[in-house]
Amino acid sequence: MMETYNPYLFIRQTQRKKFRELLYPILIVVFSFILSYFFQTDVLIIISLAGFIWYIYISIRYRVHQTLPVQDKKNIILAPLNSRVVKISEHHIVLKKKWYYNCEIRNPANFPINYNINSSKTIFYEKNSNILGKFIGIVPVKATCRIEIPQDFEIKVNKGEKLIAGETLLAAAKE
Repeated sequence: MMETYNPYLFIRQTQRKKFRELLYPILIVVFSFILSYFFQTDVLIIISLAGFIWYIYISIRYRVHQTLPVQDKKNIILAPLNSRVVKISEHHIVLKKKWYYNCEIRNPANFPINYNINSSKTIFYEKNSNILGKFIGIVPVKATCRIEIPQDFEIKVNKGEKLIAGETLLAAAKE
């Protein structure tokens, strides 16, 4: 069950993207250390420190949390991103993801739902999934998500609330 919910291939692809981006700061730190052996200058220390900070920044951006499957699979809508609720209207919820939140995108519902993620870097590994809360992509930068809630659903979150992708309940069917 965990493999279908947190696909190993998708997590591995995410880690490959992270390691490709980490190559540049690692090279900067290594070359600055090599050059500092020959040249005793404070500029090389600053360059290596900048490379180290860049390394930490990339490592934070590509964090993925492997969540457990949701047990209650009735008509519910879960948060697709680790984010905060910015705006709630009658049938729409707007979420904001900061750059340092975990990067995964989770399938919000096991039925078709309209949601749009706006960011400069969104990577979907799987667009349409029928597994609620499944890891389907990443957003390693800040993003805004607008979710359209069906008429027969009741919104269960409040403005300003922090959401966890694939775990936090956004809306449930009216009973």
